[in-house]
Amino acid sequence: MTHFFKGASISFPDHDISTSRRRRSRVGAGLSWLAEINTRRAPSGALHIACADPCAEARRRDVLRDEGHQLAAQGQWHRLSERLADCDAARDKTPGGKPKAELLAQGARRHLAPRLDRIQRRGPSARDAHLRALFARTVDDPMLAAVLAVAHVDAARAKTSRRLFRKRRAVLAARHFERAEALLRPHEARAIGAPLVAAATCGLLAGRVDARHRVVPDYETLIDLDMDNPAPMRSLGRQLLPTAFGARDTLEREAVRCAARTRARWGEGGYTWVMLDAIRIDDAACAALDVDFFIDGLRDILARDPSQTTVNLFAAALSTLRTDAPSPSPRADANRARIAACADWIVRDHLRELHPDVWLEERRGAAAGRLTPRQAEAERRAALDFLADHFTSEIAAGQQIRFTEQGPVSGPV
Repeated sequence: MTHFFKGASISFPDHDISTSRRRRSRVGAGLSWLAEINTRRAPSGALHIACADPCAEARRRDVLRDEGHQLAAQGQWHRLSERLADCDAARDKTPGGKPKAELLAQGARRHLAPRLDRIQRRGPSARDAHLRALFARTVDDPMLAAVLAVAHVDAARAKTSRRLFRKRRAVLAARHFERAEALLRPHEARAIGAPLVAAATCGLLAGRVDARHRVVPDYETLIDLDMDNPAPMRSLGRQLLPTAFGARDTLEREAVRCAARTRARWGEGGYTWVMLDAIRIDDAACAALDVDFFIDGLRDILARDPSQTTVNLFAAALSTLRTDAPSPSPRADANRARIAACADWIVRDHLRELHPDVWLEERRGAAAGRLTPRQAEAERRAALDFLADHFTSEIAAGQQIRFTEQGPVSGPV
């Protein structure tokens, strides 16, 4: 099969609306503070809100990645497969909502990808002997097949491959994708009920010539297998943009269909999840948005998942829609303004504490939790500036805003 290699974001690895950042930051533990605003918009101490440890989610994710990496490095394929299968079957997630099976798989791929890259370019060596048992198991083991398949995708994008001549690089990338397809061919995700395999299948879209025809059914399978996870819905929205594998009319149609399929879990929220990133990227998609549908979905999501992670996610995402610079589309600007205005009731009715790692991811596209103390402080201040804008009259009147478990309350300083 002929392949092409396109640099589009995929679901299985950590990817978001901007370029992924893979930097690993060493951050101190126990960074829980009470945030107090001290900006040009309001007097110091005018706004008080608890701030969650910005590194807690990152530590949880790193523990799982390190476990997956260690099991792969030691060749403990049976144990790795068991852990992946258990987490995948239970749909286990971290408190921040990341599937644990994906994190274990990411760690294992960190060991596998450079070795696959080297084997493809130079052939196997004695250092790769422990991989023979893995290769032999993938026909009967969908968990290991999924990990190895996406490791091939990682290897196709490896920096070492990018240093090669373009024609040689294309040949090696095509071989990696061919091998990845062969690994997944015996395993049908829907039949075995495995989101990890479905995510790996979506990950192969970047190398398929028929990606435009596969993107919807492949993502439908992944979404249906784990409706509690909104990440595939957001990824579907990005993949259906014209810059990836779709078209704007397809995007709108599939967002409506997604809302219908996931109504039992999210109400009308499936539409909102699919469109959330697309309208931040694409003016035409935003101009064509059904804003009332989007806002109804937003309310349904927060009614069904009032966790502070989700509340911070939408507060941060909506903060990026506010801008003084008009886009070429007045209709898109008007729609963004209506959606951005929802931040007021989100802040007043739902917000109880700040999650700087979520703000960093939504505002800058960085991988969740991977932030330095300086970045955490910058995101905390940006969030506080944003919150202060929603209490300008109270603060101007000399009131102090304190966020409690029941919501924000005002009183004299």
